[in-house]
Amino acid sequence: MHRTYAAIFVRLLVLAVTLSTLTGCPPTSPRPGADLAAPAQPPAPTYAEIAQRYNANIARIDRLRSTAEIDLKWYEGEGDRREKHFHSGEGHVILRLPDCVALDVGKLGQIGLWAGCNATHYWLFDLQEEPKTVYFGRYESAGAADLLAAPIRPRDLPMLLGLQPLPIDDPKSNATVVWDGAELAVRPPDGRTRLILNPHTAMAIRIELLDEDGQTSLIASLSLPSRVRLRGSDLPSRDWPQIATHIQIHLVAADATMRIRLQDLSAGPDEDRIKPKLFDLDYLADEHFKIDAANRIDLDQ
Repeated sequence: MHRTYAAIFVRLLVLAVTLSTLTGCPPTSPRPGADLAAPAQPPAPTYAEIAQRYNANIARIDRLRSTAEIDLKWYEGEGDRREKHFHSGEGHVILRLPDCVALDVGKLGQIGLWAGCNATHYWLFDLQEEPKTVYFGRYESAGAADLLAAPIRPRDLPMLLGLQPLPIDDPKSNATVVWDGAELAVRPPDGRTRLILNPHTAMAIRIELLDEDGQTSLIASLSLPSRVRLRGSDLPSRDWPQIATHIQIHLVAADATMRIRLQDLSAGPDEDRIKPKLFDLDYLADEHFKIDAANRIDLDQ
């Protein structure tokens, strides 16, 4: 692993504050491949109906821990010198909803990268070689957006995994639900996302982030749903919630792709391996990874 790999990882997982202010994007064109001549569909459900079904499946997940296999593909150079690069590793995805994320990637049990965030800060620890370095910033600042040109925030990861509840509609909302071929296209009130849902399960099969022109800047494709073990719950396993275990996140402009395969999913009140210190920047830098002060890069400076 090398610093270029870390930079690509940053581009996939670090803040773009400008996205958080988007509102009222115009509708996008039909999804490529949709059959415009298909027989008429029954009326689409209302946004409130589909949001309630979507939220019901994930209602019991307020935290999540999973092992993960992670693959990255990206390109460097221009024209004839454009080269494709790959990297793969294994690690963990750890979430404490709504806004705490920890994701580590490494090889043979050695952590190379640790990305994460809490309600106020986001960070990336690059542990691949000496000196170990941490890059961090604050959500209240837009400084990192220009520096990194990154299209997503770490705390967007739960949303891209299909774990962020949809806001419930109100009479003045601009949320919409329409048929997109055999699937449902949902535009929540936030204006910055578009979800393609299975109409039978109300689970996401694709989630898109939109730019200020309403064009797709990022696509998360979700597949192979599996049940999440609820530790400390009396529910039978057949009633455990389901989430996608194969997630492909594609950055359209950068033509970079991250594939995440989740395994050993667990959640619930007795999932005690999800500790607050995993989302504490000071603890991680001072005690856990022991990063020298000179190698703590404030992206807002």
